[in-house]
Amino acid sequence: MKRVICLSILMLTGILAYSQDQFWGVTYLGGQYGKGVIFKTDANGGSLAVVHSFNDAANGPHYPAGALVKALNGKLYGITVFGGANDKGTIIEFDPATPTLVKKKDLSSIGVTGVYGTLCQASNGKLYGVAEGEPFGSSQMGSLFEYDLASNTLTKIYDFTSETTGNKPEATLIEGAAGKLYGTTLFGGTAGSGTLFQKALP
Repeated sequence: MKRVICLSILMLTGILAYSQDQFWGVTYLGGQYGKGVIFKTDANGGSLAVVHSFNDAANGPHYPAGALVKALNGKLYGITVFGGANDKGTIIEFDPATPTLVKKKDLSSIGVTGVYGTLCQASNGKLYGVAEGEPFGSSQMGSLFEYDLASNTLTKIYDFTSETTGNKPEATLIEGAAGKLYGTTLFGGTAGSGTLFQKALP
């Protein structure tokens, strides 16, 4: 029987406890190609093994961010900062049973770039994430996006366009009461030092 707990380590490694004290995670760097890995270990830190090395050949997903999240279908999902069309990052799916990595979506397909943190699976079964947008000083202030596993559909659900609501969301979203997502931004707000925001699930 599989069970899951998610956490992050040093902002470079994401770890998830998958089954019977078995842990799965990602590193931003390292591996055969130096572009990050998916690894697994037992609860005592033994039997450490790299199960996938990210490769940027042919625009492949690379430099994974945050941690993996186990979805209701039993597969693990995550994001990469680079790879895919226009090298703007991807959503990835990893099946521990196989083990096989599949790129599901290019984030540039919806005009999203600068992704960080970990995807959040909401009560509606869909995954949600944030993107900072282009480097600070540009007109892009960041976005929220939704990935529907059932239909393999990626949708941008909100663009930050005002310093009042915030600028550059980065932290992982969480779902609170009444079907609302909560997150924070690095900048914006009254003093320009960031905001706490909420967004109702679509």
